[in-house]
Amino acid sequence: MSAQGEHITKWKVMTFLVNTPGEIIKIDEMFPSNYLEIVSLSPIVVPTDQTIPEIPECGELSLSINCHTNHFLHTTVGFSEELPTMYSESFMVCQELHYGRLTGYYLDETKVVNEEQIFIPYKVKIHLECIIYKRAKNGK
Repeated sequence: MSAQGEHITKWKVMTFLVNTPGEIIKIDEMFPSNYLEIVSLSPIVVPTDQTIPEIPECGELSLSINCHTNHFLHTTVGFSEELPTMYSESFMVCQELHYGRLTGYYLDETKVVNEEQIFIPYKVKIHLECIIYKRAKNGK
């Protein structure tokens, strides 16, 4: 901790809806200037209205930071009925945010279907553990 402020951990959650099979979701997220680093992230698949069967690979997630200079993650995201609200997998990434922008995409792999092979819309949440600079109150 310094006289100017302190560094604290804060969770940021990005959520998007996958409505159609094969859909590509563009990710372009700006962070406030006091966000210094992404420490870890956990992508999860969340059912909407219908039950989703266990699917180890619902889609593909690719992320870059700092104006695409650092492509730090490319992975698949799955769903487990045993842990539907828990993090499916956590990645320690420790990436400094020099320009405050996270970009990339999520690509649905068309595997989230019901027994009749009809696509089931679902949500993807990306939980980001970040280090932020917390300014002291009254400039102290």
